[in-house]
Amino acid sequence: MNRMRPCILWLVLLAVCATGPLSAQQEPPPPQNPGGPPDEELRQAMQRYFHNQLRMELALSDEQMAELSPRIERIERVRSEARRARGTTLRELRRGLREGTGDQELQALLDRLGTIESEQRDTERSVMAEIDEMLTVRQRVQFRFFVQRFRQELQRRVQQLRRDRTGGPGPGFGESRQPPGRRP
Repeated sequence: MNRMRPCILWLVLLAVCATGPLSAQQEPPPPQNPGGPPDEELRQAMQRYFHNQLRMELALSDEQMAELSPRIERIERVRSEARRARGTTLRELRRGLREGTGDQELQALLDRLGTIESEQRDTERSVMAEIDEMLTVRQRVQFRFFVQRFRQELQRRVQQLRRDRTGGPGPGFGESRQPPGRRP
């Protein structure tokens, strides 16, 4: 169980931090946390870890961190809300296709999906501009690399967790389905 807790923490942080072109096309999986701490507890623990790592890597002052934290939380909140809204809209689109919904209604759902995505991008861009105002040029660059590395590490850990559970690669987009011992 001790080994599972960090894996679950990484999964929760991935859900909080991960966005991108694919997230607009995929429905988020339902949270699975059987026997573990409540999701909110995990989210807060991962948020503390992210903030501590960020503070150390960017050598942020207490004042900078105090100003930065609410903005990072706002980005996380916007992403989470967009993910939920996107998932709901995608389910409605699937149901519409299955049930033979008319083109006008499907187009309205597509328009809603586009609005969700563009509002998320606009909000993130605005908040990032606020963050940039608080940081030095060097810290801005470090921040972008930090976030990228952090997301990559989360993705790597999630893939490893999937391999550990299934004995093979997870169902990632574009991944090879070769047996574990036969990878180049």
